[in-house]
Amino acid sequence: MSDETHIRRLTLTLTDREDGGLRISSADVPGMHLSGADPQRVWSMVAPAIMDLMQRNRGIRVTEVFLPAEEVSTSGPSPREVAAHARCATVMVVLEDS
Repeated sequence: MSDETHIRRLTLTLTDREDGGLRISSADVPGMHLSGADPQRVWSMVAPAIMDLMQRNRGIRVTEVFLPAEEVSTSGPSPREVAAHARCATVMVVLEDS
């Protein structure tokens, strides 16, 4: 076993729903499709979903997921108010040493 840490950057697409909720998907994580009326709750499901889907669909064990906390901030104007309905977030994941 080596002491080297393997880190991968993943891009998530965050889309506002008409009901004020949030939809999250990622081309980097096959099967990643989260959606719900409560943006904070949806955001809280991202790390477990990444860990599970990377293991199931790619055979890669993710040991840690680092999420930017500000991505679903409820302060400030809604993206709908600034004519932007989708945005991207970058997350970093630590992969199990093989």
